[in-house]
Amino acid sequence: MKRGKNAVGIELGNGMYNVPATRFKPPGYQRYSFGPLKAIAQIRLEYADGSVETLGTDENWRVATGPIVSSSIYSGEDFDARRAQNGWNRIKFDDSKWSSAQIVNGPGGELKGLSCAAPPIRRFEIHKPVSSRTLTNGDILFDLGQNAAHIPKISVTGPAGTKVRVIPSELGDGLASQGSMGEPRRSAIWCDYTKATDGVETWSPKFFYIGCRYLEVERFPAKGETQLPAVKSIEGIVVQSASEPAGEFECSNTLFNRIRALVRWAQRSNMMSVMTDCPQREKRGWLEENHLNGPALRYEFDLAQLFTKMLNDMADSQLANGLVPTTAPEYAVFRDKSQTGDERGRFGDSPEWGSAFILVPWQQYQFDGDLDLLRRHYDGMKRYVDYLASRATNHIVNYGLGDWYDVGPKSPASRNSRRFR
Repeated sequence: MKRGKNAVGIELGNGMYNVPATRFKPPGYQRYSFGPLKAIAQIRLEYADGSVETLGTDENWRVATGPIVSSSIYSGEDFDARRAQNGWNRIKFDDSKWSSAQIVNGPGGELKGLSCAAPPIRRFEIHKPVSSRTLTNGDILFDLGQNAAHIPKISVTGPAGTKVRVIPSELGDGLASQGSMGEPRRSAIWCDYTKATDGVETWSPKFFYIGCRYLEVERFPAKGETQLPAVKSIEGIVVQSASEPAGEFECSNTLFNRIRALVRWAQRSNMMSVMTDCPQREKRGWLEENHLNGPALRYEFDLAQLFTKMLNDMADSQLANGLVPTTAPEYAVFRDKSQTGDERGRFGDSPEWGSAFILVPWQQYQFDGDLDLLRRHYDGMKRYVDYLASRATNHIVNYGLGDWYDVGPKSPASRNSRRFR
């Protein structure tokens, strides 16, 4: 804050709030939305004389579309630099052509404070290409050398109006392949950047990250022209939750050290505002890994704040009948065709996943001597146990997805199963 006039600017991306039905949808998901993008903000000013002034979002704010043409947490982000309005968030900017913000109803629920927040997502390191090669179609394939949760960053030269498309993938044999992302086509996930000038321009998405090792760059001339842009540099920015490292491991066995490094990269890539199931496609808060991988995670990172946030997600997602669904937050509700209301299908109600609501607080106590999660959520935990009891046969809970890699044609995920000799 400065003496005199000040300006505040907010950029909105779709995130998990509004998933557009474009390009890529994770397997088993349809488009879901909680309405048009909204913002709620409050600035509290405390003056030296003891007085307090509160400024909040209202109809006096001004809004306009910006250079982010589209954004999807799943399928990528497109940016047209020609639409950028320089100085839009500074006090001398002329916003007379902008519209007034509309007052709308909130999304519901209870707005909670910092005690329920996850650690911020931060940029931790940069992966520069270890190799690159030009493909037969003219695209350039860059190998970052490590599969991780990346935000791509690219610098390009070339005439105004030229465009580059960055296609991420985990597999780099030939063209970029997104088969491991659940997408049978060559590419359904990408980021487009359109240049505004003839000089060097650098850009990275603000509302998109992806688990990948390879970045394929496709280049397009400006409309009516033939000259292609050139890639000056490209890199992958590693992002993850800012949960502090808590442990290290090293021994004389090289294989063990490599296995530990492999596991740690998987943990880091899935440590966001929830523990995701995978960073390259679903990016959802499936709950089973929170307790199955809980001890290994706690040996590596201080996750007290992140687990506190995730337990709040589970409590918020718990249904009136006591059920804790398989994902939290429960952005998409899994139901079989015959189920309605509080009923869930097998992918929405499975004790192996919902039991994280009980097992995570217990692990928190075992590792940290911290009883807070047990105290805070004890009533909800009892309600979940009562729900499981209502579905038990002779006190045995005999339903659920089971081992995800059960072998056999009737396994819950037979398409993912593999028969071994």
